[in-house]
Amino acid sequence: EKHLREIYPDKTKVMNNKQLHQMIEDGIAKAAQYEIKIEDDVQQYLECMIIYGNDFDMNSKCAWASEILRNKTISGTMKARRLANYSKQLNET
Repeated sequence: EKHLREIYPDKTKVMNNKQLHQMIEDGIAKAAQYEIKIEDDVQQYLECMIIYGNDFDMNSKCAWASEILRNKTISGTMKARRLANYSKQLNET
């Protein structure tokens, strides 16, 4: 919780602690469905939830994320890295 509040203060200030905790719990469960289970990788997934919305993995506006997450030929760590790289590229433009 603290990490997300520090990095994304504007996006998390609209959530109370209970709401943020619930988002984190939901995010951990959703990340696990995509074989993303290592703490740092889950953190990346949660950051995408903060930036793009809780449903970014299913949102047509984030088709790039869905494509990465549904790729069964890469590991959870590789998925998290690709999410981070793609997100970084989007935010640089």
